[in-house]
Amino acid sequence: DLVLAVPSFRMVRQKFPDAHISLLVDEKWIKIVENCPYLDEVIPFRRDKLWSLGLRFPAIIDLIRQKEFDISIDFQNTSKTHWLAFLGRIRERYGYRRGSAARLLNRGITGFSNPLPPIEHQFQVIKQLGIEKLDDRLELWTKPSEEERMRRTLEQSWTSEKAFLVGFVLGASAKWPTKRWSIESFVLLADQLKTKFHARIVLLGSGQDRSLAKEFLSKHREGVVDRPLPVALDVLE
Repeated sequence: DLVLAVPSFRMVRQKFPDAHISLLVDEKWIKIVENCPYLDEVIPFRRDKLWSLGLRFPAIIDLIRQKEFDISIDFQNTSKTHWLAFLGRIRERYGYRRGSAARLLNRGITGFSNPLPPIEHQFQVIKQLGIEKLDDRLELWTKPSEEERMRRTLEQSWTSEKAFLVGFVLGASAKWPTKRWSIESFVLLADQLKTKFHARIVLLGSGQDRSLAKEFLSKHREGVVDRPLPVALDVLE
């Protein structure tokens, strides 16, 4: 979800080049956006602890109030995030109205259940800020040290960044098993990519996806890069 929000960050920055743009995000995903040029500030929090410990929620609200934000854009679109923006006293609150807290968004829209790709869903929200053109290009940013480690890792797998590499993310959110493609389908795709394009497959994911990687490798091992890639695995863990 965070990777798919990057185009929205870019479009908002282009619309408001002089604005101070902050992102409130779970601390375990900070590496994905810590080098994002479209953000001025990344505010970390522990999402898994935020709602379970009574003191965490008021602390985040106090922080938001201190920042005196003019606008919030809710890409998570849950009742809890609606409450964060409202109690944080943000004047204009954009997002999809969902659940019992829908009215807390005074610039909210409906239609979240419409069958649109995620980036286009977000675009329906930021269009309300006067952003007229959809730009759905995906981006990620790495440090030179990470790129060097990646180069060495690929060399150890008898390949390089110049090869035709295709990344397979075998896992998905544990809360959404329906988002996980079957291993058999990944194996079939790997065979086709190898036959048609001589592609090398790079397995990506976190430690919790190790069992899926083993299952994949039991069915398709030739030409697969399955080493701890520093950028991908460190970020996703």
